[in-house]
Amino acid sequence: MTDIFKKEIEELENMDFQVFVSNAIQIAPESFKSDESLIEYTRKVFRVVDEMLAIDRITGYVRDAILAGVLLSDLAVNEDPKYSSIHPLLVRPLIEDFKGDLAVQLWEATLNIVEAHEGSKTPIDKLAPKPGTPEHLVALANQIVRSESIEVKI
Repeated sequence: MTDIFKKEIEELENMDFQVFVSNAIQIAPESFKSDESLIEYTRKVFRVVDEMLAIDRITGYVRDAILAGVLLSDLAVNEDPKYSSIHPLLVRPLIEDFKGDLAVQLWEATLNIVEAHEGSKTPIDKLAPKPGTPEHLVALANQIVRSESIEVKI
């Protein structure tokens, strides 16, 4: 298992998700792995989302799919500056080899989180999260962590 997000990966309830996220992180671009501020940012989003899920008693596969999506959301953000605005769409082909690690519905649920995590800035309008969905929750958590008036501790 990779050391990046080791603690967060161990907090996933299902072993399939732990293996899937660990595999995906291992092949992540060096531009992601070496960006300490991005890793810290992602950990903060993970914490915010996990706390909100705990409040609503969301557990099991649903929780794991959402949190796995959080951990994988920015894998491609630093790869090429000209593509940073579409980075949510670059993760799917990057980790396609691990599609078999999860049931199809769980794979799609996780990638839906990844592709919609930028909220209203999601590169394709059709992928923008709808209020009340897990994708919207993750987009809001990203906004909270980015906010200069809110400090998130990890």
